[in-house]
Amino acid sequence: RARNWAQAVLLFEHMLQAGIMPDQFSYNALIAAAHRAGEPTEEAYTVFERMLRAGIQPNEMTYTNLIAACGVHGHWQRALATMKEMREMKGLRAGTVCYTALISALGRAGQCDAALKALASMQDERVRPNTMTFSAAITACERAGRWEEALGLLSQMKARGVPANVVTLSASVRACGR
Repeated sequence: RARNWAQAVLLFEHMLQAGIMPDQFSYNALIAAAHRAGEPTEEAYTVFERMLRAGIQPNEMTYTNLIAACGVHGHWQRALATMKEMREMKGLRAGTVCYTALISALGRAGQCDAALKALASMQDERVRPNTMTFSAAITACERAGRWEEALGLLSQMKARGVPANVVTLSASVRACGR
């Protein structure tokens, strides 16, 4: 994985050397590469700071990738702070993918209550959760041994017409086994 990150950085630097100015898409791709390669969370934030210094405005995908990077390493407080910054300082609205990344990061860190609160906030803001969102929330419940809430979320999915998948159902089964 580390080699993939090194290659991504090398390609990004090559782009600069060729006189091609990176844009929002380029920076977002590099931030995503950092977290997908399992690099320390700080690598993603270093790219983010570089993006800001270059005068490139972040968008929801930028923050989604940063939150996902936090989730890889259990930095749930930083994930929450990043969501807050996106909404309050940048005035961006979080969509389904961003909320799903946050719920996943919180669940991975054992913060089931915070994950369920994020799901409720999402619904309050009329952002529609999808299968992956519910799967992340159910997995958070499973990890916390909260099988009743996991099954309640499964019922919510059905009532809302959101299809379950193998991840959703497997997490629900595991929750019942705890």
